[in-house]
Amino acid sequence: AVLLSPERYALAGVPVFVFEAGDQPVLKVEWVFQAGKTREDAPGAAFLTAQLMKGGTESHTAQVIAEKLASYGASLVVAPHLDYTSFTLTTLTKFAEELIPWVTSLFWGATFPEEEVERQRAKKEQAIRIDLEKTSYLATVELRKAVFGAKHMYGQPLDLEGVQALTRNDVKHHHEHYHRNGLQVFISGRVSPSHLKALEAALMSGPEGVVKEVAELLPPTAGAKLNFPKEGVQSTLRIGQQVLPKGHPDFHQFRIAVELLGGYFGARLMQNLREDKGLTYGIYSQIMPLAQGNYLSIGADVKKADVDLALAEVEKEVRLLGTERVSEEELGRVKTQLAGKLLGQMNSPFAHAEVFKGLYYWDLPMSRFRDFFTAIEATTPEVIQKMATTYLKWEDLHAVVVG
Repeated sequence: AVLLSPERYALAGVPVFVFEAGDQPVLKVEWVFQAGKTREDAPGAAFLTAQLMKGGTESHTAQVIAEKLASYGASLVVAPHLDYTSFTLTTLTKFAEELIPWVTSLFWGATFPEEEVERQRAKKEQAIRIDLEKTSYLATVELRKAVFGAKHMYGQPLDLEGVQALTRNDVKHHHEHYHRNGLQVFISGRVSPSHLKALEAALMSGPEGVVKEVAELLPPTAGAKLNFPKEGVQSTLRIGQQVLPKGHPDFHQFRIAVELLGGYFGARLMQNLREDKGLTYGIYSQIMPLAQGNYLSIGADVKKADVDLALAEVEKEVRLLGTERVSEEELGRVKTQLAGKLLGQMNSPFAHAEVFKGLYYWDLPMSRFRDFFTAIEATTPEVIQKMATTYLKWEDLHAVVVG
């Protein structure tokens, strides 16, 4: 598997990565600002500021912005994240020369009209009210709090009080993180020099700034079992801990162990809790990547009456990985599954850009992608057992039950 290497530019001092490939006359441009939750001063400011980038400028109302995108058959997807905020424009190539600078100007020229601030704030408040009724949402929130601590931004959920207290001034203050020094741009598809020229001109008009340092992760705490009762017949389990960073020498082989545990339909947790015991419709284990530290999440919804049994079975499977060697046959299935999944995703320049981004933000070399396939080949039953006994101890895992 070969990962496309991007053309690299510095346009107006902004790193721009171009993946020029594909037969379709489509272009995808992603602007990534270092303006996520970890850099906000008021809870919710990162989310609200991101949503308001389409909320109006001196010359365009929110409605005009929406209508213009629709008239070109283009989309602009806003994705506020814990670590960063990204905006992805997807457009036909023939409109890109006009739309790229126009979208860029929205970031610099957002005026945050009071009525738009209030509309988006109320919309988010309503979304949180709905989320607070879901055991799955609450369990995810409580797991992150347990794993990262309530004092770190990763462990602080956005709550109703935070959203209700947000003001236009909070948004304007957070908007100061939208500057050239904290921006990277990824372009994939049918790219031409005129697109880059248009982008550079638009970037030139953007302000400069300083990228705010973020708080260090706190050391992991001992695993705890936490129960949050809630009315209803269903409970959600979330089990996890801080795990290896992407750059760690053992990361790839640990990832294979996690996949074997619960990363695909035929994985052990799925076979045990769904197929054999009928305790859940689905259970998974996956590594959640964050800029400052990854965490493991094992999750399932079960009937309230089955919580203890489900937890006991998850514990049994976690311990088994460390005490009994996996068969060559099962390991072979997992290797094929993982390699196939990854190769199947690499079918467009857009996919290559996504994989590259995952390396770039963790400061990893391009060869790291190829290393994964080498690691798959080199992984033996003994290696899986070692990964489990070293990095996956039941006693270190936080188990959260909501419901």
